Amino acid sequence: MKNEYDSWLEQAESDLSAAGNSLTSGNYDWALFQAQQAAEKALKSFFLKKTGEIIKAHDLTFFAKKLNLPEDLIALCRELNRVYTETRYPGISDTIPAKRFSSADAERSISHARRIIAWLKK
Repeated sequence: MKNEYDSWLEQAESDLSAAGNSLTSGNYDWALFQAQQAAEKALKSFFLKKTGEIIKAHDLTFFAKKLNLPEDLIALCRELNRVYTETRYPGISDTIPAKRFSSADAERSISHARRIIAWLKK
């Protein structure tokens, strides 16, 4: 039976895969959101492994600092933090999320999440 830490990490990797699928299908807002979720769940999995607890928060920077990630990865977490709200709700800008983001935006967020997850796994 998997421990909770492994379950969180497995879900993070599934979310990252889903982000790639959303990118391929042109659902760029969802690709960004799924990339953010992948990074969040990976960070939470390692936080759980380190502390034995899960904190119900969505601030990637908080988790990254607690886990002593390098500053360049903390910066990626800051960027992904904005994605959490901007991809989900209309009214944040003049354009709804489904029309606001590009393929390049999605690729960038997926790359960020991939880098964060790779660092955590090493």
